[in-house]
Amino acid sequence: MASTSKLIKSRSSVLEPLTIIDDVRSTGLLTYGLRTGQTKSCGPRAKRTKMKDIKRIHIIGGAGSGKTRAARSISEKLGIQAHDLDNIFWDNTDSGYNKKSIPEIRDRELRKILLDESWIIEGVYFSWLEESFQQADLIILLIPNYSICTLRIISRFIKRKMGIMPSKKKETIKGLIELIKWNQRYNREDIPDIITLLKRYNDKMKIFSEADKAVSYVNEVNRSVPQAPNSKIGCQKHAAPNS
Repeated sequence: MASTSKLIKSRSSVLEPLTIIDDVRSTGLLTYGLRTGQTKSCGPRAKRTKMKDIKRIHIIGGAGSGKTRAARSISEKLGIQAHDLDNIFWDNTDSGYNKKSIPEIRDRELRKILLDESWIIEGVYFSWLEESFQQADLIILLIPNYSICTLRIISRFIKRKMGIMPSKKKETIKGLIELIKWNQRYNREDIPDIITLLKRYNDKMKIFSEADKAVSYVNEVNRSVPQAPNSKIGCQKHAAPNS
C-alpha cells in the first residue's frame, strides 16, 4: 500500500506525522488515523462499512484541492445532492466577494441541508460547522501539494475569464492574487487547526492527497452500489473566505 507521511507545522508546534491515503487496492482497504502508524485492516475478512449506510459526507480542503470534483463524482455515484458551502457563506446578491451572508441566515441554510436524510457538503470552512461534522458519516480532508492547488486556481481563473467555466461572481486579477495568498495561509495555519478539531472524529475521517483517491476510496468501500441516475449537484466555486 503506497502512502505518504507528512509533517504539518502550526504556528507554535509541530503536529504528529499524518498518514495520507494515496492508494486503495481492490484486495483490501486500510483506514488511517492521525497517530503515526495507526492502521486498521479492512480487508475481505474484516468488517467493512457499507457505503449504503454512509449517506452524509463532508469534504473539506483548501482552494484548488479538488473538493468540487470529489463531491460531483461521489454525488453521481451515490445519487446524493452535493452542496457548496460558498453558496451559503457569501451573499449571492453581491457581484463580488465583498459581502458575506448574515451568520443567522448562513446557519439557517446549513440546518436546512442537514435536515435531509442524505447530503454531501464541501467547502474550506470549519469554525461554524461543528454540527455538520457531528452528523457526517464520513469526513474527507483533502491535502494536495500546494503548488498543484495554485496551478488549479490560476487555471480556473483563466477559464472563467474566457467564458469556458461559468462564474456567479466577478473575477479580477486582484482577487486572484488575494486568493492565492489566502490559500497559502490556509494551508500553513488553518489545516493544522482543522486536523486538531477533527481528531475527535478520527474514526470517520479520511485524509487524501488527491480528490480522485478520495473518490476511489468511496467506490472501493461499496463496490456493490449501482450508478444512480439524475443526481443533483449544487457546486459553484467562489473565493478567499474567512473560515
